[in-house]
Amino acid sequence: MDEDAETLLIQLVGLNVTLVTNEIEKMVLYVGQGGVITKEVVLKLVAKTLEQNVFTLIDAVIQRKVSIALNMYQDLLRNNEEPIKILSLLATQFRLIYHTKQLSSQGYGQQQIAQTIKVHPFRVKIALQQSRSFEEQQLKEILKDLAEADYEMKTGKMDKALILQLFLLKRAQ
Repeated sequence: MDEDAETLLIQLVGLNVTLVTNEIEKMVLYVGQGGVITKEVVLKLVAKTLEQNVFTLIDAVIQRKVSIALNMYQDLLRNNEEPIKILSLLATQFRLIYHTKQLSSQGYGQQQIAQTIKVHPFRVKIALQQSRSFEEQQLKEILKDLAEADYEMKTGKMDKALILQLFLLKRAQ
């Protein structure tokens, strides 16, 4: 298994040893003896959780890939995922990105950040990578937009799905 495949596998299934083992066994059978498990194999075979689909959605937003972000969002809606749940996961990840950026700018290392905010070091590593795409002020604006979207959803000002779609359009441009 190459390093990119390992990283992606952990992103997709987390650190649950049973899940990791099951997915590795499935991929080993697929590539055969002497085969190499690549990132493409992981993408093809490993089932994605809601959290991972949201993670992919966030990556599309970070990379300003509007069509991918909207397609991912539509897929989540087709799978009957609740927009408020998706919004909550987006807010959680962007808060993590914001906190890691703040602590990193204060000189904290990856392990120190993980201990301070009580998050697994791997999640901190990913958040630090994602934070490079934003200035601190941009992250504050995103968090403000997410809070406003949450308020609008909970007060019924507009259709929940549309509120989140508008957020994605604004942020992915």
